[in-house]
Amino acid sequence: MLKDFIYHKNIYFGQDSLLKIDPLSGKPNKVDTVDDFLAVMYALFLDALDKSMLTHYEKPPYIAVVRFNPKTFAGRVYVLHRLLAQDKLLNQAPHLKKLIETLTDLVMKRRVGEVYNFLEKFAIDTQTIDLFQNIESAIQRIKERPKIYIG
Repeated sequence: MLKDFIYHKNIYFGQDSLLKIDPLSGKPNKVDTVDDFLAVMYALFLDALDKSMLTHYEKPPYIAVVRFNPKTFAGRVYVLHRLLAQDKLLNQAPHLKKLIETLTDLVMKRRVGEVYNFLEKFAIDTQTIDLFQNIESAIQRIKERPKIYIG
């Protein structure tokens, strides 16, 4: 069944992604600034707020999604932790590890309203609310399309 889908390298960022959010502010195809990291973090947690999560696949007009499950979500959070572990990012924003852990716990408990409020307040406090809203609207638009559940 997957062979019938169009494969995309990325889910959230880049011209080959589902969301087609503009490349990040640092070097192309690299998460090397705090804003880059925040964009990835916002996309991941906003995507996890409902019952389906985006995948790398689509078959227009359909998007392929997976049902939210802790294993898939934990794998994506692991990637987020690996990105954060880059010395430059961690040195610039040491509080992000605790933030990710708090948000992850809330998502796993499916307290999605709290996650959303937490993210929105964080975006306002860090003056990245435009980035947050851009990613939120892109995820909402793509998730309005007809879905095919895989996996």
